[in-house]
Amino acid sequence: MSFIVSLCKTFFRYVILILLLTVLCLIFFSDEFHSIWSKPGNAEAEQLKTHIASLNFEMKQTRLRLEQQRLRRDSIGLTSPLQKAAASWEYEKTKLQLDVCEKLHDMYKVQEAALQRKAQSTLVKLRDWFFDQWGVRGWTVLASVCLALIGLPILSKLLLYYVIAPAVEKVPPLSLEASPDSPPVTFSPAETCIHFKLPEHSSLFLRAKGGDWGKVRKNVHGRTKFLWSWKAPLVSLAADLAELYHYTSLPGQAGEVKLTSPTPDAFLMAIHLNGKSGVVVRPKYLIGLTSDVKVRTHWSLNLHNILSGRIRRIIFYGTGTIFISGNWGVDAREAVPATAENRDISKIEDNLLLAYDSRAKYSFCRTQTFWHFFRGSSSLFDYQLEDGTFFTQNSPLPSESGSNRHGIERFVDGVFSNIGMLFGF
Repeated sequence: MSFIVSLCKTFFRYVILILLLTVLCLIFFSDEFHSIWSKPGNAEAEQLKTHIASLNFEMKQTRLRLEQQRLRRDSIGLTSPLQKAAASWEYEKTKLQLDVCEKLHDMYKVQEAALQRKAQSTLVKLRDWFFDQWGVRGWTVLASVCLALIGLPILSKLLLYYVIAPAVEKVPPLSLEASPDSPPVTFSPAETCIHFKLPEHSSLFLRAKGGDWGKVRKNVHGRTKFLWSWKAPLVSLAADLAELYHYTSLPGQAGEVKLTSPTPDAFLMAIHLNGKSGVVVRPKYLIGLTSDVKVRTHWSLNLHNILSGRIRRIIFYGTGTIFISGNWGVDAREAVPATAENRDISKIEDNLLLAYDSRAKYSFCRTQTFWHFFRGSSSLFDYQLEDGTFFTQNSPLPSESGSNRHGIERFVDGVFSNIGMLFGF
């Protein structure tokens, strides 16, 4: 039943969109609207031409009348002073009318030149061309736009699923670790709180974002660490290691910090590094790390990275401990190579993956069914990891519940979110 309702909603959404476009086009290209936004100065230019033509004719007649009045005035002798004064007055009156006509003529000529200059602008020419074309093929263009609105999303989904995704599956997996035979990292079971023993002369850094994760402390001194490493500020900012809680054990004593989630749905896990293998962590899931941990970045323009929208990976390595958080639990599993008999092993949705061993080989595999991808309930690609340990959460965060798509799909929806993903977020 829910499927039918969702399908009807999609159908009516397209119908309403097409109807709105049709109404807007009818309004925009109606006669009343066209009279307002018609070709620039058409009516005004015609009116000016009529005025100028009538003024030219009037000036011609006035000049003839003025010449006749001049001859008549000159022919009157001095014996008739009243007649000569009347003729002179008629002559001056006609001359004044001619001056007015000439001034109006000059003013209309200036307006006509201004309209001609305006008609030569690029924007006006483009608008004129658009109105001319609409009269020829307007409804054809409208029908093509409506078909494109309906067909292009379907064609793009088909192209992604049946052309691009199979080509991506053939790309060899990518590994970040030069020596894949190094021992794997160890970890503690996921819990809602972790009692971490802080040895003497050791430090623990906890993120302040999301709340205070270390509310219970013993034999430790806390202060603010504005940047995790001033020697590598860009890496620290990229890993979101800024404005940290910095806890150090008191002299001659071992400290203890109880890490507790500010929210009841989050579970914590401690990952212990062995000095050889590193862990690739999504920074927003990182809670804290000890002073022995180091950070490096790995840039790659491999096709898998480009399609996922993450061309830089942030790797934590060293001999210390890092803490990650996951929603509704954190699972750690050992990935094995996918085989023809068992193709579902190690396939993970993007918004469930928290971290993975740097020894792992990761790649993308196409999602199982086209229909669920077309309906938006699943992403085009799933992560596939081999030969390493990966850490996942049981449920995505509430803010990510609908963002189960990869960078190639999210790019269409928002450019700014992809900018952050390119730098590892």
